[in-house]
Amino acid sequence: MSYRRGWVLSVACGLVALSGAALLTAGCDTALPIVGGTSPTSVSLQPSDLPKDLERCPSSGDINSYLANLKTKNVDGYNGTLDAWKKLQAQGAKNAAIVSYAADPAACTGEMGTGRGRTAASFVIQFKDDGSAAIAWKHGILGFPSPTQGQQTPGLKVGTGTGLGANSWALEEAVQGRSLYLAFWQGHSFDVFFLGEDLSQDESQRALSSVAGRVR
Repeated sequence: MSYRRGWVLSVACGLVALSGAALLTAGCDTALPIVGGTSPTSVSLQPSDLPKDLERCPSSGDINSYLANLKTKNVDGYNGTLDAWKKLQAQGAKNAAIVSYAADPAACTGEMGTGRGRTAASFVIQFKDDGSAAIAWKHGILGFPSPTQGQQTPGLKVGTGTGLGANSWALEEAVQGRSLYLAFWQGHSFDVFFLGEDLSQDESQRALSSVAGRVR
């Protein structure tokens, strides 16, 4: 397997359901409530960002409600996500939200990349300050480091060419018969991860632009 293909598959296959299984692989202080201002939930994907055939998955919401929902469905996933949230908090994270949408409701309960139909998801993390968010972005998301500027991967953009700022990357790739659009970027005190499956390029980019426009 080529390095390019290996990197793409490791990212795509390492991403777990945002809606029904462990999102992260590593655990929990309760997130601090946000009173006023911009919150991870308000930054996250909204229905108006996406095509009308995609409907919000029931477990979507702030990190506390997501964990509470996950605990009743997938204990292993809950424990892993809880551990991961602790690690993010150690890096300065103070709140987060996980929101997903699917054309087929059954896709809300399976691992990301295995559900049928069109899906979109966002994972928004708010840090205590811009510096903490920048450092966390460099560490990567879901256990995978952010690619470097010089990395040669077809479909990959890094930095300002994504339209999402200097600390950003975006990848378009077909993996195991699925069309994937992934992006991870830092905006002020937020780090944002996006995954679109079987969406058109225009649909994914419109969703990204909408989310990025809400980061303040």
